[in-house]
Amino acid sequence: MIKYAYMDKLIKDIELDSLFTKKEKIVIAVSTGIDSMSLFFYLYSLGYDLVVAHVNHKRRIESEKEYVFLKNYCDNLSVPFEGMELTGEIEGNFQAEARKKRYDFFKRVADKYETKKIVVAHQADDEAETVLMRIIKGSALRGYSGMKIVSVDDGYEIIRPLLYTSRKEIEDFEKNNNIPYFEDSSNSENHYMRNEIRHFLIPRIKEMNPDFLSSIRNFSKDVFEAYELVDSLTSSFIDKKALIEENSLSFKVADLEKEKKAVQDHIILKAINIITKDKVLATHERIEEIEKLAMSKDEGKVIEIKEDYVCYKEYGKLLFKRREENEKINLLISDFGDYLLTNGKTIIVSQKYHLLPNKNSYVLCYNDVKCVFPLTVRNFAPGDKIKVAGITKKVSDVLKEHKVPLRKRPNVLVLENKDGIFFIPGILRKEKSEGKNTLYITYVGGDEYDNG
Repeated sequence: MIKYAYMDKLIKDIELDSLFTKKEKIVIAVSTGIDSMSLFFYLYSLGYDLVVAHVNHKRRIESEKEYVFLKNYCDNLSVPFEGMELTGEIEGNFQAEARKKRYDFFKRVADKYETKKIVVAHQADDEAETVLMRIIKGSALRGYSGMKIVSVDDGYEIIRPLLYTSRKEIEDFEKNNNIPYFEDSSNSENHYMRNEIRHFLIPRIKEMNPDFLSSIRNFSKDVFEAYELVDSLTSSFIDKKALIEENSLSFKVADLEKEKKAVQDHIILKAINIITKDKVLATHERIEEIEKLAMSKDEGKVIEIKEDYVCYKEYGKLLFKRREENEKINLLISDFGDYLLTNGKTIIVSQKYHLLPNKNSYVLCYNDVKCVFPLTVRNFAPGDKIKVAGITKKVSDVLKEHKVPLRKRPNVLVLENKDGIFFIPGILRKEKSEGKNTLYITYVGGDEYDNG
């Protein structure tokens, strides 16, 4: 087993025994760079049971050489080696997609060796770069708190033992112990924001404040503690005040107004995360836009969150949900029978009593059946009118009186014949007409306000 003279100087302010033991398998991600190679051999020298996981991104000429080197080195140390090559084109953000593929691979390796511990070599300078990059690009409270020593992802523990160790301290450790490593040539390129921060911004800041990394560490700690408090208050609000259904989440604006501004922002963020299942990263601007809508007198305005998700305010509530497709229905009925609509529900026109009385049914009296048919079942349209108790009213006013949400109005159905609209299923029926014969019209499958 390799012994190093300066091992006690690599890990700072972190008790390894609190992270993992020597009795369990540990997957360690090794890129062959100085950080991960130093951490690898440090943990190996202490006797931890390691499995090395390495990803060849195939983006540099040196990648093949590094892959072979690391595999041989692990073989010489009798440490299991698991390698993966990224194949095929990665569309969109290469760094984000490559990171996802890396961590999916690390999890598969962990599964193979029956462990939940994955160790990565993020260090203090990486943390500073991450925090500064998020400040520059914009983030939420959780993002500004940076990385954690231990974070949980799908039940796997992502562990960062070097998070309080600076790049300079790792370089000193490597020199004192002659640890082999490869320099990633892409680190010297400046076309990535992180590299610009690394090579230009942080060195200048360190000139102004040599203890900058400690400042970042304290900043991250303070922000994370603030985040935990806000997140706790947010979770309590969601549990007690929000109504969560299959494709929607809603709460009263009056309840939101009682919370502090930071909590309001976080409630909106968490609502978006819940309804989109964390598929959408909400921007600060979008959160502010939704909050402004909540506090305004506007009703019915729709804010697109992203893709198929929207937020709107109606009747004092803020609603987050998946966008609804409007069902287009226009059916001509010329005789008695059962008529299946495109929304999966049915209109029954019968001479027999059927599920009456309720708001989804209508009794029509007549003398001559020719005066009844044809009937038309269609979507409500602006300008539609219905005569009730001798008074002609706009259907839009009727819907407003019955507090039918704006989002549902395009799917509201109306029934009409040559005399005009006489039935709005689930909402309103015109007064009965006179006649010696009777037929029954029933809308089957719809509840009140559920017309489409």
